[in-house]
Amino acid sequence: MIKKPRDIPLKILKLEALLRRLPQFHPSRKKLEDELAKNYAGYRGEQAVDYQLKFLKEDNWQFLFNVRLAGIKDTFFQMDSLLISDRFLVLLEIKNISGTLIFDQEFNQLIRVTSEQEDSYLDPLLQLQRQKVQMQTWLQTYKNPQIPISSLVVISQPSTRIKATSNPTTLAKKVVHAAALPDMIHSFSTIYKDPILTKNEVNKLTKLLMKHNIESNPNVLNQFQINPN
Repeated sequence: MIKKPRDIPLKILKLEALLRRLPQFHPSRKKLEDELAKNYAGYRGEQAVDYQLKFLKEDNWQFLFNVRLAGIKDTFFQMDSLLISDRFLVLLEIKNISGTLIFDQEFNQLIRVTSEQEDSYLDPLLQLQRQKVQMQTWLQTYKNPQIPISSLVVISQPSTRIKATSNPTTLAKKVVHAAALPDMIHSFSTIYKDPILTKNEVNKLTKLLMKHNIESNPNVLNQFQINPN
């Protein structure tokens, strides 16, 4: 059951509004268009993964999309998808990236290889582990029962190839294509068999998360150094 739907991100709406007002030959226009395309690609990738959640075998899940919570020392952490059951939680980090993805687990980086170039990104597994720790801390802060948290990096494009510089079997338990997501979550269910939360506690946790959700409201004018006048 979807408790917090995946709305179009405010950043996309702001970029679209800004582009409508910006002169055709403004020096920042190309950067804005590229940023909008990148954000739309991410949003479409998230939607593709959301579709796969319909095939979960159990029907007692509660879904919250794009949950952003206060972390430590005036920081925030955002989860693309948070799945809640009475036995465990699942955090999803969704990537809509084409080409070949090489997870370099020695140097904690993600390398994307296409026919044209090679790019390096921050390792999403490292990012996801940080989110998991922050989520555990958040649960403790608000006196919630301690419940296991599983996490996955989900690749939304089926044509994307996934490789590892080492331990591919271990990586296959942490990174999946979207179509494999329901089966992977089902495998977690065979590990966490005993309920930890009552139905009332699940609902209470969901409401608490929604209450403390802080929507991202980026200042795109400052980001692209555009004078509002």
